[in-house]
Amino acid sequence: MSFIIHRKINGIMYAYEVTSYRDENGKKKAHHKCLGRVAEDGQTIIMGKKKTSEENETKSTSAIVPYRTKAEAEADKEKPLTPCPAQLATPTLSGYEHSLSFHQEGNAYMKHLKIRTDGLTFENGEMFFKGTLEPISTIELKDMQTKEGVEEIDIPLLSFYYSVILSKYQERLQKGESLGEITSQLTTVYAPELARTIGIIPTGEDGGLHRADIHKIMEKMSDFHNILGIMHVKRNGRPQESYFPVLNFEGYDAEKNTISFYSPYLIYVVRKIFDEARELDKKGNPKLNRKRFPRLTPHHSFLIKSTIVKERNKAAVDNVRIIVQVIEQTGNFGTPHIKASTIVERNEILKLRLSKSTNPLQLLSRVFKRTWQLLREQTNLLEAYEDIKLPDPEDICFIPTPSNLDKLVFEFPHKGKKGRKSMQK
Repeated sequence: MSFIIHRKINGIMYAYEVTSYRDENGKKKAHHKCLGRVAEDGQTIIMGKKKTSEENETKSTSAIVPYRTKAEAEADKEKPLTPCPAQLATPTLSGYEHSLSFHQEGNAYMKHLKIRTDGLTFENGEMFFKGTLEPISTIELKDMQTKEGVEEIDIPLLSFYYSVILSKYQERLQKGESLGEITSQLTTVYAPELARTIGIIPTGEDGGLHRADIHKIMEKMSDFHNILGIMHVKRNGRPQESYFPVLNFEGYDAEKNTISFYSPYLIYVVRKIFDEARELDKKGNPKLNRKRFPRLTPHHSFLIKSTIVKERNKAAVDNVRIIVQVIEQTGNFGTPHIKASTIVERNEILKLRLSKSTNPLQLLSRVFKRTWQLLREQTNLLEAYEDIKLPDPEDICFIPTPSNLDKLVFEFPHKGKKGRKSMQK
C-alpha cells in the first residue's frame, strides 16, 4: 500500500511517496521516496531531475487532489452523498432481469451503438440527431447498432452504479417520499470511496487522490457513452420503445472530493420496477404495510458483493448474475436449475467471445470454473440458503463443452432461505 505525505525540511515542503511492506521476518516497514517539492498551491508537485519510471513520473507530475474527509463532503446539503453499497442490486422482477445486459428480452435491456449517445438528444423517450426535429426511425437505429466492442464493456461496473442509484431511491422511499416527489436526478458519491470500490486505488488506502485517478474514473464512465437503454412502454395503448442514455459523467468537485453522475435509463428502470412491484388488492388499489407504505413483491437480490466489480473475468461475473437471478426467482418453490446453453444465450459477452474463439472448449472451461469460484467467494448464497449445493469448480462434470451445452443442466438444491436479511425490498 502506498500513499503521499508532505514533510517540511529546511523550510521547504517536500512530497514523499510512502510504500509499506514486510521484510523477510514479517516485520512491517515503510519505504520513503521523495517525489519533489510542493508548490505554493499546496497541491502541485515540482519534480526533481531524477525520474525512475514512467509510472512515478505520471503520478508525480499530476497534482494531488486536495483531500477532504467524507464528513466534510457530507456537509454539502445541495449535493447529498449516496454511499457505495456493499452488495450489488440485481433486478429479479419478471421482465426486468436483463435491464443491465445486452440480452434483448423483456421490458428493458441495452444496445451498443456505433456512435456516442452524447452526440444525440433525448426527449420523452424519443431520440434525435442533434439539430434535427424528426426522431430517429427504427431503421436508422438498426443501422446504428453494432456488436463490436460489446465484450469489452464493463457491465459489472454499470451494475455498481445502478446499485448506488437504487440505494438513493430506497432511502428516500423509506422516509415517505413517493417516486414522483424525488426530483433529484444527480447522484453524488465520495470520490475516494468510489475509487477504492471499483479498484482504482487499493482497498484500505486513504488520503487524497491523484488527478490521474479522477481521469480513470471519468474514462470508465465514458465507456458507457455508446450504450443505449431500451424500455418497452405503452403509448396510447400501443407498445412502443423508449430510448435513454445509460450513463453521463456530470463532474468532479475538487473542494468536496465528490463525483456526480446522471443516468436517465437506470433511474427509469428503478422507477418502473418499483411501480410494477406494488402489490394490488382486488380493486386494483396498492396494498399498504403498517407504516402506510406500498407493499412490494421481491424485486431485487442483494447477494452479490460489490467487490466482484474488480474481477477481470467479466463473462464469469455475468454468469454469476444470471445464476443468482434464477436461484432468487425460484425461491423456496422448487429446485433452481438452468441449462448451460441458456446461460450462454443470456450472457452476450460470453456468446460473442465464443463466436470469435479458436478454442471454445478452453474458453468455456475458464469461464465456468471461475463462475463456480465466484459464487462461493463473491456472493452470500451459502449464508442465505440452507444447505445450498453449489457446483465444485474442480469437478469437470460441471464444466460444459461445445457438444453438451444443450444437454447439461445445473441444479442448485437447498432447504429454503434462512430469512430475509440478505434480501432487501
